[in-house]
Amino acid sequence: MSSDTSAAKVRANLTGYFGVTLIGLGLWMGSRGFVTLDAGYPLLWLTPAFVIGAWLGARLFRVSSEQVYRRIALVALCLAGLYALFAS
Repeated sequence: MSSDTSAAKVRANLTGYFGVTLIGLGLWMGSRGFVTLDAGYPLLWLTPAFVIGAWLGARLFRVSSEQVYRRIALVALCLAGLYALFAS
């Protein structure tokens, strides 16, 4: 985020990283038997929220400035880090 790389490339790299990580985590959890039918039910209502959020993010990215994107992305990453640090 602090490099001279364009926001579009940073966004693409973050999207790719988290996409590959999510797929890998899903495969690992499935192979270990951590995924049950009860765990799949929230997907029924989380998937539409994810799709709407991704669509809205893509639309807002096109009209935002480089600086606005970087600030929002850094805040989101910091919040995710704090959650991971303090969540039990």
